[in-house]
Amino acid sequence: KRERRMKKKAVTKPSSRTAARATTTLTISAKWSIPVLFVAVSVAFAYFYWVDEGPSSSSTSVSSIVADVKSMIPSAGYSAKVKGVPSIGQPAPPSPLNNTHGQPAVLVFTRHMGCPFCEKEIRRLVATAKDNQDTQFVVITHSVTNEQLHDFVHNELALNPAENVVLHGDPERDVYAAYGLPELGLTSIFSSNSISQVFDLKAEGITNRFTRGTRWQTNGGFGIDKHGKVRYVHIAQESCDMTDIDAALRSIQSL
Repeated sequence: KRERRMKKKAVTKPSSRTAARATTTLTISAKWSIPVLFVAVSVAFAYFYWVDEGPSSSSTSVSSIVADVKSMIPSAGYSAKVKGVPSIGQPAPPSPLNNTHGQPAVLVFTRHMGCPFCEKEIRRLVATAKDNQDTQFVVITHSVTNEQLHDFVHNELALNPAENVVLHGDPERDVYAAYGLPELGLTSIFSSNSISQVFDLKAEGITNRFTRGTRWQTNGGFGIDKHGKVRYVHIAQESCDMTDIDAALRSIQSL
């Protein structure tokens, strides 16, 4: 009889407490699977264009690394304040960037400081602005303040923008939200097209720098005519989807 009791104990089903613990473990695993996958992909992606040759920024510090890791964490609360994207022909949304001098303007919202596509857009905008002095060209970033953006463009990128280039920091992303710029999804950030173009830019000498801001922000561009109406709209669908600055310029030149 004693042997029978021992055998029964050996095949006893797990208690409800054990089953609940197992269910909780599975739930936690499922909850963290996407963030863990994202970090793993980020580390692998970073290896190819950081570790291979090192960051193109000359100042590598612990704070830079911490900021870069933080940029991978999805932000909360931003999507609630994002407005609708303005349509062609509508007045440009109210913002500190509204045209008050009767000049047409090209607005470029960058994804974040440190993004190689952001650097490419800024370089294109600065070059185009020099040959179009009758138009305002505005760079907007959420990553830094006005002063820090000036420092980034003049010192890190070694550019000397013309007087018709406005550098505007929007840390709270109020202007981004007013123009209807949402956040990107995981597959849009790490699309195969984006990864391919990162290597193309690297061949041009444009590589990733330590990130300031959030990697999730969508970039975009707008053309605003001298009457303050929107004539060109571009909302990026993936991280490599840059604004066609020449197209934005053409949309406002004849109006």
